[in-house]
Amino acid sequence: MKSHLRQFFCAVLTSALIASTVTFSFAASPQPSEETAADIEKASITLSDYNYTHSFTGRKAITAIAETYRLQNPEAIEEIIYVPIQQITVSESDEGSVPAAAPSVLPQSSSKNKYYAKRKGNEEKKGELLRSSWYNYPGGRMKISEEISTTHTFSAAAGVDVDGKTVKAALKAAYEFSITKKRTISDEQDVVVKKGCKRNARAYVNNKIYYFNIWKKRILLKDKYCGKGHITRPVGVIFEIRKNQKK
Repeated sequence: MKSHLRQFFCAVLTSALIASTVTFSFAASPQPSEETAADIEKASITLSDYNYTHSFTGRKAITAIAETYRLQNPEAIEEIIYVPIQQITVSESDEGSVPAAAPSVLPQSSSKNKYYAKRKGNEEKKGELLRSSWYNYPGGRMKISEEISTTHTFSAAAGVDVDGKTVKAALKAAYEFSITKKRTISDEQDVVVKKGCKRNARAYVNNKIYYFNIWKKRILLKDKYCGKGHITRPVGVIFEIRKNQKK
């Protein structure tokens, strides 16, 4: 009897240890591509917060993204897939190198009259359409290969004359990324279509807008405000897969 009891308790203890190990392993290894309840319930979503490819299928999430990025007819969208630039095949060219890290305000030391940029915040607001394609049964693969660029604009204050090279140098010093970078992005998504149906898929570039002011540093007087502008920087691609439609 004692031998049987020992075998029974050993079996129970072993099963408990195995179950405990399996449970711990599952909790420690979540799948980042799976949609969470938080994604479904969010009233607003900033796509650049996701540094990995992410799929959104919850109605609230799709509506929130469509409103922010001005995607048309959100009720017809079945899935939104966001792919950040770092997970897309990219070939790029640049007019010059950028410091690995830089403070938000840094004078242009090589200029006789030193100018610098002050960061004034950033936002994302509208997806820029790259491609829209229709697919018939059984579907196909949407492929994109587009050249996109980081650009900037600047409006000088009244009575101020600041040349473009000075503005570009001040921005280059103030931001951690290049303001002159050109990228060719390549990516693809599968589109599955039901029999007897057709389906529309669209790809948008997600731009982040950075606002700045340009100032002139003066030794004896208060620094002089010279103007303002913004940088438009591509940070990802939004794939929009619409619902199946009967032909």
